[in-house]
Amino acid sequence: MLAIFKREMSGYFTSMIAYLFMAGFVVVVGIYFMFYCVINSYTDFAGAVLPSTCIWFSLLIPIITMRLWAEERKQKTDQLLLTSPISVTKIVLGKYLAVTCLFVITLCVLTLFPFILHFYGKVNWPTVGTGFLGYFLLGCSLMAIGFFISTLTENQIVSAVISAVLVLMFFFLNNLADSFPGRARYSIMMLAVVVIGVMILFYLSTKKYMPSLIAGVIGSGAIAIGYFVSPSMYEDGAAKFVNWFSVLDRFYTFSDGLLDVTSIVYYLSFIGVFLFLTVRSIEKKRWN
Repeated sequence: MLAIFKREMSGYFTSMIAYLFMAGFVVVVGIYFMFYCVINSYTDFAGAVLPSTCIWFSLLIPIITMRLWAEERKQKTDQLLLTSPISVTKIVLGKYLAVTCLFVITLCVLTLFPFILHFYGKVNWPTVGTGFLGYFLLGCSLMAIGFFISTLTENQIVSAVISAVLVLMFFFLNNLADSFPGRARYSIMMLAVVVIGVMILFYLSTKKYMPSLIAGVIGSGAIAIGYFVSPSMYEDGAAKFVNWFSVLDRFYTFSDGLLDVTSIVYYLSFIGVFLFLTVRSIEKKRWN
């Protein structure tokens, strides 16, 4: 895994990718820093600057995730990786840790902005700390999405476009949730669609009907039991369900200076799910 990590880090810094990624973040954050903190004399860096720049994740994250696996497949070097004496899980973790390390280096550069602000005003450092923690977790979650998408195609441009669209979709889930009707039956219909999607995912991963059927029975049973125990919880359930997947809303908790353990667990679980899907996708191609 360490060899994979070193290989990926070397690949980033021997090309222009790392420098473009870091420069992009510095320029974007610098522009908002100038507007909010310098021009308008606002010292809340974590509450004003970081949330405003989140939308740029949709452009900057695909820059470093589009090559993680798509380039391997295009250059046929994935065959060397998959036949090497190392598990797919370690390959995935090595690549993901490399892209995470690059993001951490970028965040270290961005901490210069609040330090500059410190010389001209009072900075709430605990809020800055929680803000950067949430920024880090948000970025890692979105990079996990881009990593998974990179395994589905050998075209880096296609990978980047799909990743950008998915990131934007997760950002605008709140607006989507407001359009859902509040009746319970619509919530049940949405949950049923989710169960069907899980069944399809299980089948595509295992090529066996039994795991899909078991997942369908468990999901359907959970929906039925929930409705029997408390029908009222399905009122506005569709909107609540969609809002639960909003990665951006949970970041606002950190930018407000609150260290929310449930949000940390959510982000880590989110990352774990997409890394698991990445491993399963690569395993499937490996045996094919």
